[in-house]
Amino acid sequence: MDRSAAASFPPLVPHARVAGAGRAGGSHRRPPGRLVGVLRGRRGRRYLAAASILLLVVVTAIVLLTGRQSPETVVRDFYAALAARDAGAARMLVFSDVTVDKDVALLTDAILRSPGYTPPSRIRLTRLPAPRPHFPREGEEKEEEEALVRVDGELAGRAWQREVRLGRGGSYGDRWVMLGGPVGLGVTSSIRDGVLIVAGTPYRRSGRDLVVFPGAYQVALAEHPLFEADPVTALAGSSPEVQLTTRVRADARLEIDRQIRVHLDACAASREVNAPGRCRLADVMTLTLAQLRAARASRRITRYPTVLVEETGGIEHPLGFRTEMPGEIEVVIRTSPTGAPLINRTETLEVSGTVDVVGGAVVVNPAF
Repeated sequence: MDRSAAASFPPLVPHARVAGAGRAGGSHRRPPGRLVGVLRGRRGRRYLAAASILLLVVVTAIVLLTGRQSPETVVRDFYAALAARDAGAARMLVFSDVTVDKDVALLTDAILRSPGYTPPSRIRLTRLPAPRPHFPREGEEKEEEEALVRVDGELAGRAWQREVRLGRGGSYGDRWVMLGGPVGLGVTSSIRDGVLIVAGTPYRRSGRDLVVFPGAYQVALAEHPLFEADPVTALAGSSPEVQLTTRVRADARLEIDRQIRVHLDACAASREVNAPGRCRLADVMTLTLAQLRAARASRRITRYPTVLVEETGGIEHPLGFRTEMPGEIEVVIRTSPTGAPLINRTETLEVSGTVDVVGGAVVVNPAF
């Protein structure tokens, strides 16, 4: 090519400059990059949605794999929570259905933090062979996988052992939960209406099975108008049960004796020939009708009966009393104040009945 031909071609200029040269002031914005352009398109949005789903799956898998614990770890964490006196953390490791229809009033921080509660210590765990698997019939759901862990430790200064069953739980069946964390509290008492003080917390029986966390509990009888008892230490989930031995309060017994004597004095003060039925005095059957109309009785207690007070085990009448050794009462019957006595004899004096608590007060009810 000669020089004249080359001169007829315009010089090469970058496209951006040519585009800006014909616009007043010029624009310096760059066009969108390849990645942004792809993402703005329909195919790009599909790629973005697929990537988000994949990321969610990966994160979920990481959470499940890293959050999965062995049965031994769950049991160890449970007893660590009891040692830390954290009821909420302990309950998180227990299958929720375990406490359905149970009285869970004592599964609280207040109980665990009381000086009257002692958690198990020196915990050692042993993985045991899993329970025999269940092969469901056609149409049944497969039974949840289970594990069994034996717990050895010390409780209230003595060796302690129990076995814990675990099963798969959680929203996806991805974690182990205990199928029997809370246990029964083995305390018996003949006082059915009394309030117990369990690890410093008042507890009124509800009629449902009571469950508590494993440990040792100091149990006492709350203030009661009739009874008292020495505190006992009960080991939850252990046998035999501990008996809370009650006895009648000394001041209550004095009040019972006082009211019985007032009742007997009222019987002796009666001027009727045949005393009221609650007095349990012998009827006079040898007088004529005319003599009965005119007769008046004079009675004097020469010896009061000895009374035995016993627990009945009932709610309405927690105590009963009966004559242990009869007393004596002299009976004189005359038809006139100055006349000779028609009857002059000594009778046996007995008494029985029940003792109630009415409005917090002791009330004696002599029997007919």
